[in-house]
Amino acid sequence: MCVGNGMEPTYFMRELRPYEAEAFLNGIEQRGRAAWEQTRMAAYCSLAPWSKDLKPSDVMQFAWDGETKTEATREEIEDVRNWATMIADKFKKHGQE
Repeated sequence: MCVGNGMEPTYFMRELRPYEAEAFLNGIEQRGRAAWEQTRMAAYCSLAPWSKDLKPSDVMQFAWDGETKTEATREEIEDVRNWATMIADKFKKHGQE
């Protein structure tokens, strides 16, 4: 999995931090989803002219179809901004802009 996605297995196992590994694996999953969504849309576009009420999810169903994305609240966004500002200030303090 790692080699096919541009990462050496030893680097993945020994040097990657857990949050980096999670981001890497999420990226692989997102690319896979995008490829399957493209396949579903191609099939849908092929079948749509012959159906009135056809939806892409009628052509192919995926496990992630039922997932709902939640948006960040204003408070959460502000917390992230404050955290980022704090980190930036620490870098500026140490002369690493």
